[in-house]
Amino acid sequence: MPSDLNAETRTNMEEAKRHYAAGASLLEKGEYDGAISEFTAAVAANAEFARPYLMIGRIREIQGNTAAAETAYRTCVTLNPDMTEARCELAKLLTAKGLISEPIQHLREAVTLNPTDWKIWTELDRLLIRDRRYDEALSNLRGVTMMKPDMSEAHGLTGIIYYHEGRIAEAQNEFETAVRYRPEDLTDLSLFYFFLALVREERGNRNAALKDLKSAIYYDPSNSMARAEMHLLNGRILASQGRTIEAKNAFRAAIEHHSSYSEIRGARRDLEALPEPKAREGRRADSNTFDQ
Repeated sequence: MPSDLNAETRTNMEEAKRHYAAGASLLEKGEYDGAISEFTAAVAANAEFARPYLMIGRIREIQGNTAAAETAYRTCVTLNPDMTEARCELAKLLTAKGLISEPIQHLREAVTLNPTDWKIWTELDRLLIRDRRYDEALSNLRGVTMMKPDMSEAHGLTGIIYYHEGRIAEAQNEFETAVRYRPEDLTDLSLFYFFLALVREERGNRNAALKDLKSAIYYDPSNSMARAEMHLLNGRILASQGRTIEAKNAFRAAIEHHSSYSEIRGARRDLEALPEPKAREGRRADSNTFDQ
């Protein structure tokens, strides 16, 4: 009897793999519904086959059905807790939902399973930074940069920690290293240029800060923080030159581009501190000229 059961199990797994291969082929062609049918048939043939659930989850995400995707990823992790891909996909989806503790746990498990996947380490450290667990994140990042010194993302994230801890000179060094090595994701490159601008401005190098902000906007035109900072910095330069009307316009534009700049970066304080302009003050500047 046991040999008959083993033979049946092998047959079921072979059938499941055939359906899986057919589903993978259809997925490559963009035939999502057909792929879902084949992956579903694969798990019907062998209920312990985890990988089809990973593929179903990815398709459901593409289709915008995040609830079904989450269910599929969770089933995959339950069937195969050692599948790093499934844990990473589930962590990404849960992070997009605004969760943080559970995604961190899944990524911790993922790096335990695959300790040399530096990308997973940096994704974990992004969440740790968001949760203000700076010590743990910094310890992880030092390990990453020791093993992979040219990993831009690790240097940039280290710089963000140093910036929040007030270690401005060290932060600048990390951001300069990050942009020199260039991360794969241009939104990361934009973010690191943005923070580099902040530390350079704090250290009194406004011209270099403006240049960095232009780079941040170039690499990610949707970076509203960089646009707001550009206006804020220009406003402060104009205010120092006594060009009150232009400075006011710039401060208002900063607040318009990113509402947090009203308080966090002091744009409203700077705006309200300006005196009323003299009647014959020079021409008003179009604040949009700073959006280049």
